Amino acid sequence: MKKFHKPKNLMLMIWFLAVILFLSATNASWFTSIVKPELQGINLENAKSRTDSWDMKFRAYFHYKEKLLDICGLSYLILNKKTADNFQFVKDQYNTMQFTEPNWNAAHAIESITVLNDRFAERGIPLVYAVFPPRFNADDFPLSHEVDFNGQRDENIMNETEKAGVNVLDIGRILGVSEQIVFKTDLHMKTETEFRAAKVLSSKLMDMGLDFKNFDEIYDPANYTIVSHPFMGNLSRSTGKYFTLGIDDFEIYYPGFPTNFTLINPSAHLEKHGDFTKTLMNGYEDDLEENPMPYWVLNYLQYPSPYYRISNHNIEDGCSLLFIMDSYTMRAATFLALGAKEITVVDPRGEGGNEILKTLMAEGDFDAVIVTFSGSDLYNAIDFSQPVQAAPQADQ
Repeated sequence: MKKFHKPKNLMLMIWFLAVILFLSATNASWFTSIVKPELQGINLENAKSRTDSWDMKFRAYFHYKEKLLDICGLSYLILNKKTADNFQFVKDQYNTMQFTEPNWNAAHAIESITVLNDRFAERGIPLVYAVFPPRFNADDFPLSHEVDFNGQRDENIMNETEKAGVNVLDIGRILGVSEQIVFKTDLHMKTETEFRAAKVLSSKLMDMGLDFKNFDEIYDPANYTIVSHPFMGNLSRSTGKYFTLGIDDFEIYYPGFPTNFTLINPSAHLEKHGDFTKTLMNGYEDDLEENPMPYWVLNYLQYPSPYYRISNHNIEDGCSLLFIMDSYTMRAATFLALGAKEITVVDPRGEGGNEILKTLMAEGDFDAVIVTFSGSDLYNAIDFSQPVQAAPQADQ
């Protein structure tokens, strides 16, 4: 019979409880400050978006988070473990994290894009389904043949929607797909990739006859100050920096030419005025002492808000665009905002976003609609069976 070493196990238990109490104490006041405001007005319809917001902030600001994750990831590395979070995240042969989507059905996505295209076409508004570069398809890791990858999924959707008459722009084919265009620790593309992708999309809009301004100035990298920050992305949030043998660099492109914007976000009761940095970015670089490694992707625009508008005051007669998108192309949208008169952003997954989208389909005044997103959530959020409600007005 195995002997139970009571003193040793008791000390281990006390040490473990002490760690839990310490982490709880250091995070208690901060966690309360986040959760308490969000609990006001919560209901069954908005619970998911509210709790997603808590989760994102919790992961970003939890004290000592990085050290704990690094210890976990180092243990995985020593054990030669390739997966994390019940096979949701998998490390491939390039030490790049892959996000798996088992048993994914593209039928709803194909139908949603086709209906969107047909509804806007009835009003004479062209739609472009812009497929941004996916994560490349690696094959040297566990269950690599049992999961769905972005590239395989997007190719199926592109083929079927194109057959249905949708104007498909395969940006991934134009730029090329490799491990160099994506972060190894995050689902999103590198900033340079989004910059190049935005250039391709802007060129497409000009070919369609839209009045996109200052193309050469906007897409010359020499006109930007580029600053790099260390970055640990969402695909390594459970494994730390050692598991992928390092972290990423996140580049920020600051325009070196004059900019002047207004951003209005009705659901957040927010109105911002000023240059590119003050209006289209969220000031994460000003808070590095408190949070030295923020989730830089959300330093742009207004995720997870369902609806907001950006006006470019330096352009008087340019194009007006509707973006139906998620966080995957937020930086690309800011680059397009530099050459458009107005950009409206809708994410149907947010509270009321689906109803707003249907209202804009019926009443919105746009020169073109751009559909871009990275996963099944946004496709499945578009539901044309619900009654139409009015979109929020600018002065709300």
